[in-house]
Amino acid sequence: GQGNSVNITSSTATNTNIAGNSGTAIFANAGVGGAIVRSGTASALGNNQSAIQVFSDGAVLLESTNASTTQTSDGLSVRSGTNVVINSGTVTTTGATGARAIVVNVPNAPVAITSGTISTTGTNSTGMLITGGTGAVTITSGTILTPGAGSDGINLLGGTGAKTITSGTIAAGGFGITVSGGAIDVTTTGNTVSSASGAILANGTNVAIKTAGTTASQAGNFAAINAFGIGSVTVDNAGLAQSSGITAAIQISATGATAGAATVTSDISTNTGTGAAIIATGANGVTVTSNSASTANAGGNTIQATATTAGNAVVNSGIIQGTARGNSITAQSNNGTA
Repeated sequence: GQGNSVNITSSTATNTNIAGNSGTAIFANAGVGGAIVRSGTASALGNNQSAIQVFSDGAVLLESTNASTTQTSDGLSVRSGTNVVINSGTVTTTGATGARAIVVNVPNAPVAITSGTISTTGTNSTGMLITGGTGAVTITSGTILTPGAGSDGINLLGGTGAKTITSGTIAAGGFGITVSGGAIDVTTTGNTVSSASGAILANGTNVAIKTAGTTASQAGNFAAINAFGIGSVTVDNAGLAQSSGITAAIQISATGATAGAATVTSDISTNTGTGAAIIATGANGVTVTSNSASTANAGGNTIQATATTAGNAVVNSGIIQGTARGNSITAQSNNGTA
C-alpha cells in the first residue's frame, strides 16, 4: 500500500518468487500520515526480500503474528521518521547467510519493540538490528536463537537516546547483545550465551546491566559481560558469568571525563581460560561485591579492582578460587584507599 496514510490488515501473504532478487509479501510506503500494518502470516521466498517492509515519514504500528524468509532476506523491516511500535510473535529466517529477523532504522524518534520468538539459521544472520538516534529505544524480547557464526542476537547501535533491553533467552553464534550510545539499561531474565563471542557488550554514558541465569562466552577471548561508560557503570550478576579466554568473565570500565563509580555485584563468576573472573576500573571509585569467583589462570588475579583518579577501591569477597602463583585479589586506588 502507498499513500499519505496506509492501513493494511492481512491474514496470509506470500511472495512466492523464489528466483526473485527483490520484493516483499507486504509493503507499506506512507507519508506523514503514518502506517498501520496488522499481519497474520507473511513469508518471502526469494533473495533480498522482506516478509513485511514499511517505509514511513509518520508513525508506524506493525503487528505481526508470524513472519518468515528463506534466503538472504529480512523478516520485518521498518524505516520511519517518527515513532515506531512493533509487536511481533514469531520471526524465522532460514537463509544461508546475511538474513535478519527484525531490522529498524529510526534516526530521531522513539522505538518500542516487543518480540516473542526469533530464529535465524545462517551465518552473519542477526536476530534484531536496530539503528537508533535521538529517541529512546525499548526492546522486550522472549527467545532469540541465532546459532550461525557471526550471528548476533540483539544489535542496538548508535544515537544518543536512552536504550532499554529486557531479554529472555538468547543463544547466539555472534554476540548475544551489543548496545552502544546514550544511557543503557540491560536486564536479562534467562540465559544469554554466545558460542564464539561475548554474551553482553555495552558502551554508553551511564550503563546498568542486570543478569539472571547463565551469561557466558563459551569460546574466544571475550568477556561474558563487558561494559564501558563515560558516566557510572553498574553490573548486577545474579547468576553465573563465565568466560573462557584472556578476558575476564565480568569486565567493566567507568573512566570517562564525567565518570562516576564502577560497581560490580556478582553471585558466581568464573574464567576457565587465562583471564580473571572480575576486572573493574573506575575513575571515581570502584566497588566489587562477589559471592564466588574463580579462575584457571596460572599466574594472574581472580578479582582486580582499580580506582584510577579518585575514590576508593573496595572488594567484598566470599569464595575465591585461583592458583598458587596468582593473586586472589588486587585492589588499587591512586588517590584513595584500597
